[in-house]
Amino acid sequence: MTTHGRTSGPGRPLLATLLVATLLLASCAPAAAPAQPQAPAGQPPAAQPPPAATATPAGPKRGGSIVWALYNEAGEYDPHTLAQQMYLWELGGNSLLKLDRDTGKPVGDLVERWEQKDNLTFVFYLRKGVKFHNTAPVNGREFKADDVVYSMARLRSPGAKFPRRSYFDSVKSIEKVDDYAVKFTLSQPFGPLLVYMAFPFIKMVPKEVVDKYNGLERPEATIGTGPFLFKEYTKDVGGTMVRNPNFFRPGLPYLDEVRLQVITDEATRISAVRTSRVDIAQRIPASGYKSIQQTSPNVLADTEAVPWTAQVIMRTDLKPWSDIRVRRAINLAVDRQEIVSGAHEGAGFITGAIPVGQVPWAGLDFEKDLKNLPGYRQPKDQDIAEARKLLADAGFPNGLDTTISMTDYSAILNRRPAEVLVTQLAKVGIRAKPKVLEQAAYLNSERSGDFDLIVRGLGAVVEPDEYIWLSLHSTGSRNYGKYKDPEIDKMLEAARSTYDIAERGKLYKEAQLRAIDQAARVYLDEPYTYTTRQSFVKNYNGSWFYPQHQFSDVWLNK
Repeated sequence: MTTHGRTSGPGRPLLATLLVATLLLASCAPAAAPAQPQAPAGQPPAAQPPPAATATPAGPKRGGSIVWALYNEAGEYDPHTLAQQMYLWELGGNSLLKLDRDTGKPVGDLVERWEQKDNLTFVFYLRKGVKFHNTAPVNGREFKADDVVYSMARLRSPGAKFPRRSYFDSVKSIEKVDDYAVKFTLSQPFGPLLVYMAFPFIKMVPKEVVDKYNGLERPEATIGTGPFLFKEYTKDVGGTMVRNPNFFRPGLPYLDEVRLQVITDEATRISAVRTSRVDIAQRIPASGYKSIQQTSPNVLADTEAVPWTAQVIMRTDLKPWSDIRVRRAINLAVDRQEIVSGAHEGAGFITGAIPVGQVPWAGLDFEKDLKNLPGYRQPKDQDIAEARKLLADAGFPNGLDTTISMTDYSAILNRRPAEVLVTQLAKVGIRAKPKVLEQAAYLNSERSGDFDLIVRGLGAVVEPDEYIWLSLHSTGSRNYGKYKDPEIDKMLEAARSTYDIAERGKLYKEAQLRAIDQAARVYLDEPYTYTTRQSFVKNYNGSWFYPQHQFSDVWLNK
C-alpha cells in the first residue's frame, strides 16, 4: 500500500536506499535522516483490495508470455545516451550493481562483491562465468573487466550526447586489476557513487557491438548480459524479447518471452487493461484507475510517484531570461495548485527540484518550506501584480512574446503542464506561443539549447544529486539552461563530498531554496500515476522505479 506516493513494504526505493548506501560508503554510522515531509496535494485514493484468494502453486512456474503496454515509444535505444525511459536494454542488459527491490539498497548485479579500501578507493569483483548473449558479434563470450573499463569510459564521454557523464565527475580513474576485478579511484569522497552504479542507464556493453552498429541506436544492437534476448522491434509498434537460456542467474527468467506493445493513447491503454489485452500497463492516470476499479476487479494497481519533476527551463545566458526579474516574473505567474488539478487530475505533489514523493529526506516540505514563498503562495493576486511590475522594471511594460516548447512524449510531464502554463503566463503579459515538437526534435532542441521556454520532466530515482547537480551545477551534463551560480555550485559540491546523509539533505534543501529565489528554473510538481497488472502476474511491484528490473523474476499463475 502507498501513502503520499511513497511505497511501504516491497518495492520501496526511497529513504532506505540512501541510508544503506551511506552505511556502505562510510566507516561510521550516519546521522539520523530528517523527518519525511507531508505531501501538500494529491493524496492517492485508497489502495485497491485484491481479488478473492485463489489457489497458488507452491512456487513460481516457468513458461508463458507477458504483454507489457508501453506508455511511450522510447525513440532512442542507446542506454548511455538516451534521455528518457528505457525498455529493450533493461530486459537485455545489466549494470554492475542494482537496487534491491525489497530493501532499496545497492547490491551486486554483475558485481559479486566490493571492498572499500578507504574513502577514495573501491575495488569491485565481477561474477565469473557471466556471458554476453550468444549473438554475433560477441557470440556468448564471457563478460570481463575490460568491458567495465570500456563501458564506463563510453558513458563518461564528453558532450551533450552523454547526459549522465556528470554521475562520475568525482571518479578520477577506473582501472582493470585483473580479468575479474576493477578499481575505482575517486578525487574526493563521493556520496552517490554506489547508487549511481546501480542506475539502470549504467549498462555494461560490449565494444564489438558498438563498433558493428556504430553506436547502440538500433534496437537489434541490444546485445548484453541480461535475462532476455532481442528478437524483433518496430518503432511505434513494439516487439518481442525472449528468454536468454544462458542467463547467469540459475533458473531465471521464468517467462518465455516479454511482448512490448506501444500504446501512447491513454484511453486505448485503459481499454486494453479492461479487456485483458495487456498484462501490465504503466502511467494510468487517476481517472483511468478509478474506472478500472469499477469495471475490472481482477486488475491490481500500484501507485507510482513519477520520479520526475515537471519544470520550466529558460536559457539563463540569453536575453530576456538572463534578467532575474524576468525569470522571477515567470515563477510568480505560475499557479502550481492549478497545474496539479488541471494537468494532473489532482494527482501531484507541489515540490522543488527534488521530488518529495521519491526523495523525502532531501525534498522541500510544502508546509514548512514552500507554502508561503513567492510563486507558491495562495491566492495569486499579489504574485501576479508583482510579476507585472518586475516585467515593467525589466523593460517590458507591455509584456513580451516568446515560445514554449512541448511534446506528447510523456505528455503528463512535457505537454499538459505547458498547456496550463500558456494561460497562466498570459495573465502577467507573457504571451507564450505553444511550439509542439515531435519527440526527437524536442530532445534535440533541449540538448542544443535551441529554445525560449521548454517544459520538461526531469528526474532520477532515489539519488538527489541527479535531480539537481546535473541540471543546476555550472558543469552539469543536463544544465541545458546554462545556469551558473557560484553559491549553488559550492552547496552541491559539499553535498557530493560527504557521506553524512543529514548534512547532504540540509545542503540540498538550501540549494533548492536558492534556486527558487534566483528562478534558476521554475519547478512545478511531481505527478503520480498507477501501474496496473492482471492478478495472475506474480512477483511484480508497479511502484518500483523502472519496474522492468523485475521481469526476470516475474511468473504467471495461469
